[in-house]
Amino acid sequence: MRALQYIETTQRTDKKIAIYTDSKITLDKLRNTKIHTYLIEETRRKIIEMNKANWEAKLCWVKAHAGIMGNELADTLAKKASKNESLTEEYNRIPKSVVTRELEEESVRKWQRNWTQTTKGSTTKEYFPNVEERLKIKLNLTQNFTAIVTGHGKTKAYLHRFKIIEDPTCTCEKAVQTTDHLIFECETLRKERKNLKTTALQNDNWPINKK
Repeated sequence: MRALQYIETTQRTDKKIAIYTDSKITLDKLRNTKIHTYLIEETRRKIIEMNKANWEAKLCWVKAHAGIMGNELADTLAKKASKNESLTEEYNRIPKSVVTRELEEESVRKWQRNWTQTTKGSTTKEYFPNVEERLKIKLNLTQNFTAIVTGHGKTKAYLHRFKIIEDPTCTCEKAVQTTDHLIFECETLRKERKNLKTTALQNDNWPINKK
C-alpha cells in the first residue's frame, strides 16, 4: 500500500510499474473478492484509482530470504518499523459498505435456514425453495397469484376445507379444484395452460417443476 502511495506521487513518464512481495498470502487475499479486511480493500481501491490515472500496476511474488537486495531491505525495514509503536497503523477496519453487504448476506442465509426447516408454507416452498433466488425476481403480486403460490383463499378445495362451500369440485367437473388441478389439468384453463407451456417449458417435460 505504501509503495503504491509513494509511486503515485512520483513524476514518471513511464507509468508501468511492478511491485514485488514475498507474501503469497497477501497476493492471494488481493485476488480473493470475498476477503474485505481494511488494508486489502484499501490496496484494491488504490490500484483502481491508479488505473484510472493511466498507471499500470503489476503485483509480483519473489522468494523470501533468497538474497534479493530489495526484498531483504524491505524485510529489515518492516522489522524495524514493527518495534516502533509510533509507526504502527490499525488495519482491522472494514468499510461500511462491506459490513452492510455481509450483514445482508448473513440475513439471507439465516432466512434460508429458517425457510428450509419450517413445516409451514409447504405450498409456497414448492415454487420458491431458494430465498436468494426469490429476492432477485420481480413479481406482480396479485390476489390470484398469491392464492396460487400459497394455496389459500381462492380454490374450492380451500373454501370447502373451511366449510364455506359444500362442494369442492372444480367448474370443469373433472376433479377437486386445487391449485395443482388448475395449473396442470383443468379443461377450463386449456388456453392459459398452452400459454404457460410456451413460456415456461424448455423441453417437453410436463407437468413442469413448480420452481
